[in-house]
Amino acid sequence: MGGTPQRNLRMFARLCGEKAASKVRLITTMWDMESEVLDGGDRQAAEVFEGREKQLRESFWKGMLDNQATMGRFSNSSATAWSAIQPLLTLEEERMKLYIQQELVDHHLRLNETKAGKLAYDNIHGYLDMERQKIDMMKQRSAGNPDLLAQIEKLEQEYVRLVAEAEKQKITFMRKVKLFFQKKPKVCWFSARFAIF
Repeated sequence: MGGTPQRNLRMFARLCGEKAASKVRLITTMWDMESEVLDGGDRQAAEVFEGREKQLRESFWKGMLDNQATMGRFSNSSATAWSAIQPLLTLEEERMKLYIQQELVDHHLRLNETKAGKLAYDNIHGYLDMERQKIDMMKQRSAGNPDLLAQIEKLEQEYVRLVAEAEKQKITFMRKVKLFFQKKPKVCWFSARFAIF
């Protein structure tokens, strides 16, 4: 798993937070195809399904699973669809806030100040850096072609506009100071780098 799916999973994890992860079901699909492969006697091909599930469990989904998310399998049947959502239906009385809700409502953060907002900001800047490299490469290859140079100029104007838009999402220094000194409710919040009490 790479690229967009991995970024989406990281964003999802930041939106949920560690506590709400216990309400998450991660479902693998296409298990009906695995049983067809097994019925055909191709055990090696069937092992690909098991290996992929193991890779998801031990690598990409590990963080969510460590925070009590659960896994399930969908075999393109109503029975497996119900088995995937049934545990979630029984948890209705145990509702809890998503982490982003805590950040926005309880801590009075702006969207760009939340963990998810910061990740989105980083993703946007990564995209903008790639676009800048493409524009520079196009300039080098244009060889003075006036039509191509006109197109590159339009791309550069759009790039400058997007960078200006992204900069509006940056947290100002004064806002950072205010957030630092702002009295926050006592919440145990764990991160890879620190814990705030």
